[in-house]
Formats: sequence, C-alpha cells, structure tokens
Amino acid sequence: MDYGILRWCLSGVFALVFIISAIGNGVILFLATIMKRKDQSLIPLVGGIFGVLFLLVVPIQGAANRWWIPLFVDLGCVPNVIYAFAYLVFSKKASRFGTDSKPERR
Repeated sequence: MDYGILRWCLSGVFALVFIISAIGNGVILFLATIMKRKDQSLIPLVGGIFGVLFLLVVPIQGAANRWWIPLFVDLGCVPNVIYAFAYLVFSKKASRFGTDSKPERR
C-alpha cells in the first residue's frame, strides 16, 4: 500500500495548523507591543510542534532535516521561551522570584 497520499493529506493538516498558529501568534504579538492591547496571549508551542510534525511527515526529500525551523518561525515557541527567560533574569520584577542580587534590608 502506498502511503504517499496519506502523508500529503496529513502533512497538509499539520501545515495548516502551523500556519494559522504562527500567524495568530504574530498578530497577537503585534497587538500587544504596537497597539498596547493586553487582552490576548500567545499559544505556546502548538504551532511549532505542528510545524515540526509537518516537516517530519511531508514526503519531500530533505524536509525532515529542517525540523527545527518551525520552532524559531512561530513566535510562541523558542522566541517566547527566550523572551520569558530574559524577562525573569533582567526584569525588576525578578526579585519576586528570588533572583534579585540586592541584599535584604534588616
């Protein structure tokens, strides 16, 4: 049995979810930073994971070697994790989490 058609159909679904999620996360980031709207939040990891699944399933030679690209393209994946880590390390609010280097007052 040839699984080529099944792989194309499944990869199409994965690609569609990835594209919708990546565009949605980009729009949400735009609204939050440029328009100063705070009523949305990113969908973390979903788009990137579906993008990875797309590249692993699609029957195109060499696509699986580029599995890591969707994790960086979708702003809800690696860029969001890097931003959250930097926020915790460099933010003034980091003292709430015990990472502040200022000594305690007595």
